[in-house]
Amino acid sequence: MRRSGRINYLTFAMSVCVIGIVALVFLILFNGNSPTEAANQFLSALAAGNDKELMALSWYDGDRSKLQKEWDFATQVAGKYYSFTWSPITAKRSGDSANVEINITKNARKFGSYQEQTAIPLVRKDGKWLVDVKSIDRKMYPDLPN
Repeated sequence: MRRSGRINYLTFAMSVCVIGIVALVFLILFNGNSPTEAANQFLSALAAGNDKELMALSWYDGDRSKLQKEWDFATQVAGKYYSFTWSPITAKRSGDSANVEINITKNARKFGSYQEQTAIPLVRKDGKWLVDVKSIDRKMYPDLPN
């Protein structure tokens, strides 16, 4: 005879195992950043002038020390007083590459600034989305690295 309100420990243990397996599968499938998250992190670092984070989020097949100097110049000299805002529109993936379309407002603090649409190109390297520096629209920010 069963009493109402008692817990069947075997049923409880099985429920916990099933929830744990579902959570583990979710973490495995959705681990890593999305192209939109990577583009937002990159643009946040660019807006803040954080050249160390820009280096970590950039894909560049050339000399990394040259890229470091170019990011330093772009963020600390050429773009020191440059401000912009952005909002992501869509992300289009194709294998290990992606384009995140954004609306960007250049010189956001000035009267008469307006939104333009551009795209942030990304590549997936070692499971992480990185911005393809050589393919960025050069009109987006002053003196971007080549």
